[in-house]
This record gives sequence, structure tokens and C-alpha cells, in this order.
Amino acid sequence: MNNTAKQLMELLGSKHEITIMSDIVNGLNFEYEQLQQENKELTRLVANKVVADYDYDSILKKQLNEERLKYISLEESKNRRNLKMEEKIKERIKKAEEELKEARKELKKYKESEHSIVSFGGYEWYVIAEDNDTKTLFMKDKLSENDIKGIFNKEYLDDYKDVRFSFHDNKWRDSIIRAVLNTEFLAQLDRSGLKPMTIDADGIETVDYVRLISLEEVQELPAEIRKCNGNWGYWTLTPYSSNTYGVYSVHSSGDVGSNHAYNEYGVRPVIRVLKSAIESV
Repeated sequence: MNNTAKQLMELLGSKHEITIMSDIVNGLNFEYEQLQQENKELTRLVANKVVADYDYDSILKKQLNEERLKYISLEESKNRRNLKMEEKIKERIKKAEEELKEARKELKKYKESEHSIVSFGGYEWYVIAEDNDTKTLFMKDKLSENDIKGIFNKEYLDDYKDVRFSFHDNKWRDSIIRAVLNTEFLAQLDRSGLKPMTIDADGIETVDYVRLISLEEVQELPAEIRKCNGNWGYWTLTPYSSNTYGVYSVHSSGDVGSNHAYNEYGVRPVIRVLKSAIESV
């Protein structure tokens, strides 16, 4: 091999080494660039993590503050509700007290007027109804034995001097008691102070100056007023609907019952009187 050939071979060998070295350098440069990129990314991630931690702390404080404000708001709302509830309760108590006060007034008025005791015709009576000019009176007790003997015939009476309602049926219009009360008993009273009453006890109206109490009236009266002296009670004018001969009556205890019209029972008259003719007891 001549010198020119050797030089060419040396040159080719050097170039090959250069190529290899160049490849190595390029590889190192690529790795370096990758490392730099990774470093930048890592730096960014770290920076973002710090910001994220900072933001989280701020958000947490904000949320805590908001929760505290909500709690305060809820407490204030609860207090307001409690105050409103307390005010409502006070208003209800006040209203109840006012209603109770009015009820007591009405009760007092009721006791003093409607169920007060007055005197008329030598007898004492309960006031059971009232209008502008008149009062409806219910005798305080049954007619006494002497009263009964003085106005009713013996055939209508029993040994206790109670009175038979009727010889026929349970109709008020045909009863013995109606006939006697509006004649013999009425004659004992000052008729000028009386006002007639229209009654519909059994489907047919009657006009009476003296009558018996109705079942409806009895049921509206307090037990103390319904009661009477003696072992036996008294008649009402109301027929017992399920029995042709049955008539509603009131026991001496004040309880409502019924009796056969042929039987004998007590008499407690009802009258309607001008206010100007009534004497207070």
C-alpha cells in the first residue's frame, strides 16, 4: 500500500470516529434537553403545588368563615323564631285571658238574668228565656201538695198528690194538666202581667198562658235547675215519639226519662211575664 492509500485509510478511520463522537454528543444533548424539560416541568409542578396549597388554605379559611356566619345567622334566625313564638304564645295567652274574662262576664250575666230567681203570683220562678219586653219563667219547684189539691180533681191524683197527664194519649193539647193550668191555676195569677205562648208540642199549635216545659228547654238547663224536691219528678209537654202514651218527664235528680200518660207525676208550670210585672227575689 502506497502512502496515498495509507493517508486515505487514516482519514476514513478518523471520519468514522468523528461520526461516532458526533452521535454521542447529539445523544448527550438530547438527554440534556430532556432533563432540562423535566426540570422545568418539575419546577412548574412544584410552583403550582405551592400555589395550590396556598389557595386551599385561603379557601378553607373562607369556608370556615362562611360556616361561622351561617351558624351565627342560624342562631339569630332561631332567636328570632323563638321571639316570634314567644310573642305568639303571649298573644294567645292574652287572647285566652280576654276570652275567659268575657266568658265570666257572660256567665255572670247568664246567672243574674236568665237563671235568676224572681217572684210572680206568690211563687218563685227561674228565668229561662228573655226578650225585650218579657221573661219566660219556670217554677222553682213542683206545685206543692196543697196547690195540687186546690186545683185538680181527686180522680186525677195519686196518694202523693201527683197528677195524671191524660186519660187519652200523650198529646199536650188534650191533656188534663193543660186544661187545669189554663183555668184553675191561671185564675190565681195576675193575668194582666202575662203574655200568651204559642206551643207546637205534637204537630198542632196551641196558645197557652200556662204550660209545661218542653224536652228541648229541659236539656238546655243546668242540672241544679232541673232538679226538684220529693221522690218523684215532673212532666214535660213533649210526647215520647215511639209510644202513643209515652210522655217525656224529668226525675227529681234532674235526669230525663219518660212515663205513661195514665201515670201520675209532678207539675212545674211555665209562664211568660212582662218584665214590668216581675218582682226580684
